[in-house]
Amino acid sequence: MKTTFAVLSLALLAGASWAQSQSPRLPLEAMSRAEAAPKSSLNEESSQRDWESQVDRLHDLKLKVSLKSHENLALRALLGRDYAAAGREFQKVLDMTPNDSDPAVMQDWLYLADARSMADSDPRGARQGYDQLIVRLRQWLASSQNPESRAAGARMLARAYASRGVAAMRAGMNGSVDPEALSQALQDMDEALKVGHPKPSLLIWEKSQILAALQRYPEAAQAYEAALKLEPGRKDAPSHEILCKNFADHGLAVGGCN
Repeated sequence: MKTTFAVLSLALLAGASWAQSQSPRLPLEAMSRAEAAPKSSLNEESSQRDWESQVDRLHDLKLKVSLKSHENLALRALLGRDYAAAGREFQKVLDMTPNDSDPAVMQDWLYLADARSMADSDPRGARQGYDQLIVRLRQWLASSQNPESRAAGARMLARAYASRGVAAMRAGMNGSVDPEALSQALQDMDEALKVGHPKPSLLIWEKSQILAALQRYPEAAQAYEAALKLEPGRKDAPSHEILCKNFADHGLAVGGCN
């Protein structure tokens, strides 16, 4: 019995060995190639990604260089009072930077509005660029969650209101007095002050001129004195003597005019 069981066991082992020897096997070289193929493919994909990343970086660098070049040309033209050229260069900058959520882009929109305002021979048309900018800034501030960006945006919004007010002021005093334009200028100055313009004395001084042009002399005198209180050096402004003459002509004794 034991002998029979041993014989059977040996037979089963021999059969298993024979079956294993008959199963197809890859040569060692083929196995090596098969294992290496996925690694080679991964390396090629990685190289492609690296190449694409380098191309993207080069593209971004060229864009930044081009942007900086146009910005420099625009600012140089703005400082040189070539407002038409400044407007063209700022427009090129903005065409390359569609992302309105960047504070630097908003700054360029403000510069563009300034350039167009100064280049426009029609003071009424000069307001249009600021109208668009103020809408953009308000939308941006409503969606921004970054405190620093919001602070920068608020400063730009104040500047935009003040600049639009100056454009309305120019329109209201362009040859003849336009009460509607001057009322718009007053509203913009008040909005700029409310938002937090960095130079409140300047805006209050301009309010005194607008109010005087509207023949609201007591209010103009109050604004005049408030501006001088914030910045006594305002007395050196060319409009100082004109304001004081208006006050005197209408029987107002204003301390700052003495």
